[in-house]
Amino acid sequence: MTFVVVAALCAALLCILIPTARLMILRRQAQGSSWSLRPEELDLTVVAYLRGGAGRVADTAVTAMHADGRLTLSGGRVQVVEPVAHDAVERALLKHCGSDWSNTLRTLRTKLRQDDAMAPLDTTLVKLGLLLTPQLRRRWPRAVTVQLAGLIAGAALALAVLVQGDLWAWALVPLLSTVPALVVRHHCRPPAGIPYTDAGAALARSIGNDDPWSRKNAETHPAGEAGIVAVHGTGVLAGTELRKAFEQAAERRRSRRRSGSSWSSSSSSSSSSTSSSSSVAVVGASCDGGIFCSSGDSGSSSDSGSSSDSGSSSDSGGSSCSSSCSSSSSCSSCGGGSSCS
Repeated sequence: MTFVVVAALCAALLCILIPTARLMILRRQAQGSSWSLRPEELDLTVVAYLRGGAGRVADTAVTAMHADGRLTLSGGRVQVVEPVAHDAVERALLKHCGSDWSNTLRTLRTKLRQDDAMAPLDTTLVKLGLLLTPQLRRRWPRAVTVQLAGLIAGAALALAVLVQGDLWAWALVPLLSTVPALVVRHHCRPPAGIPYTDAGAALARSIGNDDPWSRKNAETHPAGEAGIVAVHGTGVLAGTELRKAFEQAAERRRSRRRSGSSWSSSSSSSSSSTSSSSSVAVVGASCDGGIFCSSGDSGSSSDSGSSSDSGSSSDSGGSSCSSSCSSSSSCSSCGGGSSCS
């Protein structure tokens, strides 16, 4: 009987300690790049992706081409005036405009978010150590689930020994070990929005807060109007024709969803097929205007640097994500707010 009790206590302790150690190892792997990068060392599309995912990149591309007169907007429709592209995302934009060089802004934003051109942006940031690897994005949430199961199983075994009476004092060891395990769980949980590494979260914050990239005036921003959209979202375009066009495109999408359209399901399956065809999970592929989906589709975003349906945004670089987004394919995790100490 004593052997059974000892075995149960050992099993309880292992159920708690092994998953907790695994969680600490994964958190350590999320530190990211050991060197510092500056925004001017990155392409503007990479900056936009870092700040707000695929939706932000789509809005930035439209803004850049509108700012230099390569496309116009009228009645919610994009018309390409000069079919010249400066990067892969702009080439994708032209591709989705078709043979008549036009498309609705709402459709264009949706198609751009789900285009294969977004995958290399994610890959670039992963290689720079600014975003978590796809493997870590998958393993980290699983490790959290496994640790919770281990805590429950370990505590249950220890309580059974405690109630049974034999070696009850030793049962306190696994029970007390749940306390530091819960502390580790809190500090080493996966991020909740953009899958930043610590280095990526720091860079995203500095882009949104430090001069001159934090400026919201197109005339003084290093990358002009496209730059302020890349960093802050379309909300900084208040009062402009382009801002109104983004708002109208978002409103049409919300109206269509309220009328019972199947847009959401078709968009979701399209996003899934895009993600499955790529070796990376594109951040924000299924969320309109950025990575943050609100369950009510209200058109506002958190302090994350991502714009939402209405184009409003704010600036902190990523901190939360609605549960309506898939952590594995669209929203993933955000982050860098946690540290394991």
